[in-house]
Amino acid sequence: MTRQISTIALLGLGLLVTGAMGCVEQDASLSLRGIVQFQGQITNEEVECPAEGGGTEARTRPTISCDTDIDPTSAESFLSQATINIDELDNRGQLGPPFSALDETDICSNSRQAYIDAQYRHASFFTVLNVLNNLEDSTNVGAEGGGGGGGGGGGGFEGLRLDTNAVQLKKIVLRFPNVSGTGGGETKIDKDVQIAGTMQSGGDALALDFEMIRQEEIQALKQLHEQLVLSRTGLSEYNDRAQRTTVTINAKLWLRGETLSETEVESNRVEFPIDLCASDCDMTPSCVIQRQDN
Repeated sequence: MTRQISTIALLGLGLLVTGAMGCVEQDASLSLRGIVQFQGQITNEEVECPAEGGGTEARTRPTISCDTDIDPTSAESFLSQATINIDELDNRGQLGPPFSALDETDICSNSRQAYIDAQYRHASFFTVLNVLNNLEDSTNVGAEGGGGGGGGGGGGFEGLRLDTNAVQLKKIVLRFPNVSGTGGGETKIDKDVQIAGTMQSGGDALALDFEMIRQEEIQALKQLHEQLVLSRTGLSEYNDRAQRTTVTINAKLWLRGETLSETEVESNRVEFPIDLCASDCDMTPSCVIQRQDN
């Protein structure tokens, strides 16, 4: 049986890659498999709108959908890298779900781009992490963390034994290690995000909603981009050329939790490259959207 901690629908990001994302360390109690990749599409419908001077005129109303119906135990496609356009994220948001769905936005009184921005964008850089519990059921003989005879013994009481290898998730950890030009140490966008949820042993899987960059962190992201561009390119000022320059930072993601026997557990650590620009680059949407013309 699979679960999802967040009430937001399963989503995903960017480029389609089959297999694990980035550089993945293995053999952990929890397997962080990567950022789930989902597919979407945009369709167009002609509608009649009031025309200036009377009568009507045809306008094209776009509809964007994203297929988020997936079993976390069988996810196969993951994002290998992402691109963040800081200006776009700040002023328009990330394209894709979770959708704003502002009912008052009307295609007849707005441009196509304004309609899409109002209906199909959100303020954060949004991802979904896929994690598995690798620990065996502690009530099974020989399972790690348990040993067949304890917790209730035989005599018909097996159903009362507690699987102490179930894991209570505690936090998602995000770090940007070895970012040159920032003075070392943690950046202002490094963070530990508290989460809550229980994963049963034996391969239970979850999809975890994770705002990698929140709206209130965009200013810190701008400052980081400026520092990196000036230190890596030799430019003396943060001008238009500098703002259009793309730099790559490597995010490192992992999860922490605790078994029901109060043993701390940690997932593998996944390195995830992010191309960062202040403007003039194509930002990764929260699902790959293919156009299908009627």
